[in-house]
Amino acid sequence: MLADAARVEGGKLYVHGGGWDRITTADFPATHPTLAVVLVFQIEYDEALTDIPVSVIMDTEDGKTLGPRMDGMITAGHPPGTKRGVPTFHPLAITMNGLQFESAGRYQFRVVSGEDELVRIPFTVQTVRKPS
Repeated sequence: MLADAARVEGGKLYVHGGGWDRITTADFPATHPTLAVVLVFQIEYDEALTDIPVSVIMDTEDGKTLGPRMDGMITAGHPPGTKRGVPTFHPLAITMNGLQFESAGRYQFRVVSGEDELVRIPFTVQTVRKPS
């Protein structure tokens, strides 16, 4: 999901102003001051203790990559007392400042791991309708 702000602390996810899908602006080009991409990964038991590549890519609805692109690795262990076969959950909050939008339209963040697309987070950027 998208949020105004988010952070992970002590394995817990703290979200402020989350779950929206629309940015409004008076005109273009526009700069959105800050947003957070909020993700929770389910790490299967057999995937734990390995490096899992993750990329978050912003693009247009027709697939044109705009940037930013964030690449990283997730490595999760087995919490004490975890039984074989039980997955763990790994929260991640990525804060982005000063995103630039040249025009109104549909955009998305794609989350991929290797060749696998895990999720798309779509959102709209639009102008504010002025009262007549």
